[in-house]
Amino acid sequence: MNITDRLNSLWETLLKRVLHYPRVAIVLSAFALAFLEVIRRRIFGVSFHWQQDIVVYFILAAVYLQLADTQWDRAHLKVAVFIGLLLNKGRIRDFVGRLLSFLATLFCAIYTVFFVYWAAPLVTHYKNTGQKIFSQVLPFWPFFLVFVIGFGLLAISFILQCLQEFQFLLGRRERIAESGHFNSHKSS
Repeated sequence: MNITDRLNSLWETLLKRVLHYPRVAIVLSAFALAFLEVIRRRIFGVSFHWQQDIVVYFILAAVYLQLADTQWDRAHLKVAVFIGLLLNKGRIRDFVGRLLSFLATLFCAIYTVFFVYWAAPLVTHYKNTGQKIFSQVLPFWPFFLVFVIGFGLLAISFILQCLQEFQFLLGRRERIAESGHFNSHKSS
């Protein structure tokens, strides 16, 4: 097993086994709070004025943490239809498909790295200014921090996939058609 395979395996373990549970906990907390609010509103006629904001921000936090996992499964963010039409259709079309796939992944990696670079200082800014969410109950910065962390994780997924796509471009890896993942060695 080479270094890129080890990195890929480690990254997949982190996404699938470690980060899975916080995402589930965040979503379940949001749904539990929304359910509690329905009961409070319908049965008791009272409502937390901050509940809707908390549910929205919790759901968004779970989505931001899910982006890297979804991209790692190649199930999001990149339209692969045109690339799929080019692959395995002759040498030139196959190379163009591989090149476009690599360039698209590289662009996404660069974009997310720059996004995290420019957004990270805003977490400190929001913390120092004391900006709060719309209901004025909770500070905004923790949610923005989760947003930046989610995009940082997404950037790592893109960077690792750039390595995979580059090896695929050079013919050192074989893409498994159904999943979009790669085998370590090209089959004969």
